[in-house]
Amino acid sequence: PLFSGQSVSEKTFVFRRIAILLSHFRIILGSSNKLQEMNQVKKNFTLDTILLILGLVCLVTGVVLDFQIVPRHTEARHLYRDIHTYIGYAMYVGLVIHIVWHKAWIQAAARKILKR
Repeated sequence: PLFSGQSVSEKTFVFRRIAILLSHFRIILGSSNKLQEMNQVKKNFTLDTILLILGLVCLVTGVVLDFQIVPRHTEARHLYRDIHTYIGYAMYVGLVIHIVWHKAWIQAAARKILKR
């Protein structure tokens, strides 16, 4: 379980980190004027690049955890687990954004495929 054995202050710290992460994604979605002016290709490229980096970090931390490169029950292992978990959350948010941005394309492709 994610929060087993954590104190209230540790749980509060975790939720603060999530809030900061979500605020960064709000910026990516276009709350700043500069990002609103980006064309769709640049927005897609930016999001895809972020998702690639997040995926690579998630892969590395997953390998470190799975192959027990960092010994169990150490502070470093907890750090890797937390990084792995929150990067996974960030990837999920990025995936949702990606799907929302491509909703029209997904609908058109589904109609075309289902017509056959």
